[in-house]
Formats: sequence, structure tokens, C-alpha cells
Amino acid sequence: MSTGAQDQDAPGPALPRNQSNDHLASGITKEQKQLVKEFSSNCDYNPKPHEILPPNDADHGTQGDKIVIMMVGLPARGKTYIAYKLQRYLSFFHGAVCQVFNVGDYRRRLYGAAKPHTWFASDNEEGTNAREICIRSALDDLKTFMEAGMEMGRVAIFDSTNVSREFRHTVVEELRAVVQSRSNVIMVESVLEDPLMIEHNIRATEAHMPDYKEFASREEVVADYTARILNFASRYEPLGDEDKACSWIKTVDGGQQVMLNKIFGYLPGRIASFVMNLHTHPKQILLSRHGQSEYNLHQKIGGDSSLTPHGRDYAAALAKHVHENVLSRYPKARLWTSTLRRTIETGSPHTLREGRVQRTNLLASFN
Repeated sequence: MSTGAQDQDAPGPALPRNQSNDHLASGITKEQKQLVKEFSSNCDYNPKPHEILPPNDADHGTQGDKIVIMMVGLPARGKTYIAYKLQRYLSFFHGAVCQVFNVGDYRRRLYGAAKPHTWFASDNEEGTNAREICIRSALDDLKTFMEAGMEMGRVAIFDSTNVSREFRHTVVEELRAVVQSRSNVIMVESVLEDPLMIEHNIRATEAHMPDYKEFASREEVVADYTARILNFASRYEPLGDEDKACSWIKTVDGGQQVMLNKIFGYLPGRIASFVMNLHTHPKQILLSRHGQSEYNLHQKIGGDSSLTPHGRDYAAALAKHVHENVLSRYPKARLWTSTLRRTIETGSPHTLREGRVQRTNLLASFN
């Protein structure tokens, strides 16, 4: 418990399956299944026994799809943060082979990290030529990665500003050779209009970006990075009606407003949902186990049993702690539980406003 239709292309061939691993298809090993059966057989009363673990999307990868995500936006908009969060999400929860191609990393490797804001100006010929070389290197590596295998599909994330509409459309056409259709190239634009969020991201640059390790003061870093942003802003063309032929997701102020265009299929839909719920600024999550259940008392696994008296005492004490120490600081906090009885009962003493208590079966595997 915690607080806090793709183009209609013909389907590809079915993915091969390793017949020797049939016991893994359900997401559980033979040893785990035998252990569950032994515990379940010790008692005649066993409501809703769990003979297998919940379905696991990580067994399926991308269903053989190849997808490229192209980040779009000015510096200090959280693009790289979103890119690496997407990589972890797609790798862990969907078993996708996923890699981020960050153009800034290519620049630092080829030309060094310490570059003044003037190096990024459109009238700086040396800087412009060098950046084009970095972009070309990143795209070449991306295409090599996408063509390397089809075992469970692949996802590449092209992380750069990509502020020019003409350049974005050119890249989409170039990538048609390594994906099934144009809709498999998805642009993800991060827009920040809140000045406080922009300032927070700029100041966070001092601590995390290698470009500014040699700068003497914080004020120097902020001044240079702000000037760099203005260099890109002068040629920035946001996603809009002119991009209707492409697939894209636009998020404003960390999900306060989200716009989708031509997002089709299962995995693109999951990507859109993840971006919609992703925050580019820190959020606190507090986790708690459920109170002692009847099955805990009898040392049994699974089932959907209620809490014991001791478990209800724990639920009451947890509610008191949350109201005194959490809601006083975070009045808009939400309570999430799974759909299992023991977690619902653990959360029942909490008197939160309507809409602040939510249940999801996605948390069932943690119970």
C-alpha cells in the first residue's frame, strides 16, 4: 500500500517460443508452484488460492514491434529525465530491449563537456557543424541498434532538443527503414510554462550536468545555461497542427496538460499513459505492508483473507501516524491499495476526501 491503432499494417510472423521453458510462460517456476500447492493443501479453507503469480508483461517484450521515441523540447524541460525513466519502465515492466541515444553525451565524448552558450548559437559555424556530426553519430548508432535483433522487439530513444520541425520530419522519414511504419516513430515533447519549474530545472543543472563542473559559481552556471536555452528558443517550433501526419505526445508542466496525436497500439498506449503520469519534479512515496492477515497467522501463502485483531490495531496505528505526520505536510496525498481484502481493510481507517483513496490490481503482486 502506498500514499502518495497503429497503421493497419499486416501482422508480422509469430515469435518463436522456447518449448523447454513452458513452465515459465505463466510467470512462475516449477519450484514456486510446488511451494504454493504445499502451503495451500495444509488447510481445507483456502479462499481464492493463488496457484500462479499474476500475469507478467515483462515476459512479452514489445510483441516484436520496433519503436523509436524522439524527444522534443528546449533545454531544462526534463527531456533526458523522461527518456531514462521510459527506458527503465519499458525494460523492467515490458521486457523491451531499450536504449537511450543522448546527443549531449556524443558531444561531450567527441568535443568535451565545457562549451559556452555561444557554441550553441545558430550563427556559430564551428558549433553547428560539430553538433551535426554528433546528431549523425547518434542516429547511425540508433539505426544499428534497431537492426541488431528482433528477439522481443526493440525501443530506441533519441534524446536531443530536435526543435526544428523540418529536421524532425526528416528524421522520421529516415527511420522508416528500421521500423514497421511511420507511427512507430513517436515524438515526446516536454513543455514547461511554469517559471518556478523552469528555474528549478536550471538550478538542478549545476549539480548534475557535466558541462558546468569547471564553472566557478552558481550564478555563472545559471547565466550561461539561460543563454543556451535562448539560443534554442530562437529556432524552436513546437509540435502542433503542422505535425498531424506524425505520432506524438505533448506534456505541459509535468502532466498538467497532455495532448496525443496518432497514438495507436498497445505499447504506444502504455508509453502515453506513463508520460501522462510522470512528474519531472520530486514526489514522495510512502510504502507500508498490510496489517497481519489470517493467512499470515497460519503461515499460509496467497488467498484473500481478512485482518486479524492485531492487523486491525496496526491499521488504526498507521492511520493515526499518517494523519499526524503525512497529511499535515501533504494535504493532497493519495492512498493507494490493491484490490485484496487485507490491504483494503488496512486502509479503511483513513478518513481521506472522496477521490483520494484508490484501488488497483496492479499492486496485488506486492501483497
